[in-house]
Amino acid sequence: MGGQNADDGLEVLSALARSCGLDLHRASLHERNAFPAVIVLDTPGNRSAGETDGRRHSFRILASDVPAAAASVGFSAGVHSPFPFRGRSVRVQHAPPDAPWAFAGETIASADGKPCWTTELRDGFRHDACWVGRPWIIPGTCVFDYLSPGTFLSLLPLLEWLRSISDWRDWTPARLQSCFMFDDPNLHAESYGFVRFAHLAAEGKRLGYHTAFATVPLDAYYVNPGAARLFREHRETLSLLMHGNNHTHRELAGRGRPGEQSALMRQAVVRTRRLERKAGMPVSRVMAPPHGVCSAEMMAAMASAGLEAVCVSHGSVWTGNPDAAWTVALGALPAAAAAGLPIIPRSGLNPSPENSVLLAAYLHQPIILVGHHWDLADGTDILASTAQFINSLGGVAWGDMTAIAREMFRFRVEGEVMRIQTYSRLISVTVPKGIAELRLEAPWLDPLRDRVHCRLSSGELARPLGDPAANAPHFQVAPGNRVNLVVQSTTGSAGELSRGLPRTPVRTLARKALVELRDRLMPCVPRNWVRR
Repeated sequence: MGGQNADDGLEVLSALARSCGLDLHRASLHERNAFPAVIVLDTPGNRSAGETDGRRHSFRILASDVPAAAASVGFSAGVHSPFPFRGRSVRVQHAPPDAPWAFAGETIASADGKPCWTTELRDGFRHDACWVGRPWIIPGTCVFDYLSPGTFLSLLPLLEWLRSISDWRDWTPARLQSCFMFDDPNLHAESYGFVRFAHLAAEGKRLGYHTAFATVPLDAYYVNPGAARLFREHRETLSLLMHGNNHTHRELAGRGRPGEQSALMRQAVVRTRRLERKAGMPVSRVMAPPHGVCSAEMMAAMASAGLEAVCVSHGSVWTGNPDAAWTVALGALPAAAAAGLPIIPRSGLNPSPENSVLLAAYLHQPIILVGHHWDLADGTDILASTAQFINSLGGVAWGDMTAIAREMFRFRVEGEVMRIQTYSRLISVTVPKGIAELRLEAPWLDPLRDRVHCRLSSGELARPLGDPAANAPHFQVAPGNRVNLVVQSTTGSAGELSRGLPRTPVRTLARKALVELRDRLMPCVPRNWVRR
């Protein structure tokens, strides 16, 4: 990569390149012959188009001093326009400025009718160009700052070009998955605030969507029989996951000693098991952190306690880990991971979800839209219209958070080897014809803390062909077998879950009771008092 101010965005752009299996290097244009592809940063007064040649892939970024502004962006219907944006128009808050001169090639996207992204194929090499406003990438920011519903045009053209010149499309992704999520509801009654479980079960079945409720383990002391029956009878449309332990302020921010963090998560699991016994139904071992803050230290404690993933926005992950170098890559991949725990992204439920949905689908991220019960104060039309838009993408699988957490992987076949890149701690795959070896690629695993097992449909363990404690283990398999690849933590055991659990302060119990009372009374108060 070369050009003016190229160093400013090097960390973000390097993370974007790594998501496609590529390495990015800072270099001058005079060194371009050493690389198979080049990215050039230009300004209107420094057009260096003549300095790039057609013997390698190239991407030109023209940065204008005119600030980026809101605009309507239209994508072409051509084959180079990326799914699911192809043929659509979207409104973004951060669009390229007016282009003083045009690029050659096919126009992929136009902002307010003016081309802002073009592509051209010459002799098998792809040459893309796009306009951006300055500052384009600010030092110290992360990928998700530029791949967000209002700003994604800042990096989408470059990411699509990187995918096209790499082996990214040689991999087969898992199905596109989706789920609505509401924080806080419990099973103390057949409703919670504006949420009516029976109505959501019926609407989910009629319109084809699933709703998961992040419930606080502290609330497991009582389960209403009618509420439990609704969830048992409508598992295809209703489910539960975990929402902290006591639901206190910054509960999962990582304060306290490691032993205290572990005890907090073990207590959450013990309470959740109690809820499962009383309700007669499973609860997903996926954590939605209260108040959207979660540190890597708490994620390590979750993994040791047997949780499969954490579901939280990228911004919230950064808030809990502001000094961690790995946060710069958040948003570039279908999922991330920290301390051995997968991180499933989610975004807010709102009346205009199109950009959030399309961006998640493009990134192959689960489409998880989260809200609170008061978001349904005017009814469930917001869910109906959003589900209709999501389902219009085609091939979307709705399900609970367990199903979503276990299907975050992609694979490719190379001879007799099936390579699987995963961000799941447990996946199930059917071995294709001609495959004799499964190779799991999960660089986020810690060989000192995690061990991978491959369990065959017969119940036996497949023979490892290498060290199962490594983060790229491989196993001998036979075609047609249905196998489970399981990541097991070596730092905790089921027998230790109930040991040394903390006492819950009376103040915490009182606050939780008052919050629930507020939520349940909210439908009874004047509408203009309802929180928005």
